Amino acid sequence: MYRLGLIPSVDPETMIREAAPFAERLGAAIELDVETIVLENYEAVGENLRSGDLDMAFIGPAGYVIAKDELRAPIEPIARGVLALNMSAWGRAIIVARTDSEIHEVSDLKGKSFVFSDPISTSGYLLPLRVLKDCGLDSERDLTVHPYSGSLGISLQKVLDGEVHAAGIGDEILDLAVNRGEFSRSEIRVIHQSPPIPGSLFVARRENDSARMQVISEAVLSMRDIHFCKIGRIHSMEPALDSEYDIVRQMISAPAN
Repeated sequence: MYRLGLIPSVDPETMIREAAPFAERLGAAIELDVETIVLENYEAVGENLRSGDLDMAFIGPAGYVIAKDELRAPIEPIARGVLALNMSAWGRAIIVARTDSEIHEVSDLKGKSFVFSDPISTSGYLLPLRVLKDCGLDSERDLTVHPYSGSLGISLQKVLDGEVHAAGIGDEILDLAVNRGEFSRSEIRVIHQSPPIPGSLFVARRENDSARMQVISEAVLSMRDIHFCKIGRIHSMEPALDSEYDIVRQMISAPAN
């Protein structure tokens, strides 16, 4: 049995169903049954990779860095999915508000409500927190911060439903939701966007057998035209390199003052 871990985004049953095509192709390639496991939060994915309770995971940029550098999980980056929607495996962290609100820029968030997704989320916590600080806003003093939503999709929905004034998400979350017809793009205003950052990635625990590790890596990189959970349809895969995530390491080690 080969165990694939997923970061939470929607309900577990939906995620397992949407990951099934990938799991089936991977299992056929490595000649093992693949069990898909949805963990309760981002941190749990890293902990299970470290302990060996997971063999592979789809994990966010910050989650990867923390799992590898801080938890010392014996993992290697394998690949990122190139989204069919925009033909990119990179994205931007954005801060969004409703179009019918009075929020047009980050400074307008003073006195407003905000939701982060998870403390180990690049676009849902690390980058928006830095942006707030760079604009002179203290998230504890100047905003009403709601409890962590648990996923970027839920954060977006809370903004749409008027539960909070603004949230930090990834631009692919917004684009995919609009593409699925869940709402109109005109309903959401992007008040900040980051430079491009490498996207969520597939990582695998290191194998003692280098030939087997090569088979696993090639199996993932060979995936084409396949649906996978929150990122929708994957056109193809591109290699993920550890050095590409140094920008995330900088965010973690040197937060804005």
